[in-house]
Amino acid sequence: MRTDTKARRRTMVILEVQSGRITAKEGARRLGVSRKTYYEWERRALKALMRAMRDEKAGRPTKTPTHSQTNRLKQRIQELE
Repeated sequence: MRTDTKARRRTMVILEVQSGRITAKEGARRLGVSRKTYYEWERRALKALMRAMRDEKAGRPTKTPTHSQTNRLKQRIQELE
């Protein structure tokens, strides 16, 4: 089974448990893991969801250094050489 397929299946089971459609015990059984492992996966999934839902700074992210930063770095490299 592909990793994406496994992750999707785990996600769907976690959502079913969270919505109350099935118990954690049943979710663990469906995934073929212990309840302890199920709860660890659930904790990681919910933590990732919370991280993804945080507000982010508006605007375009700066991916490259500015011209002045580049010049300072070049100057620092020359000093170190």
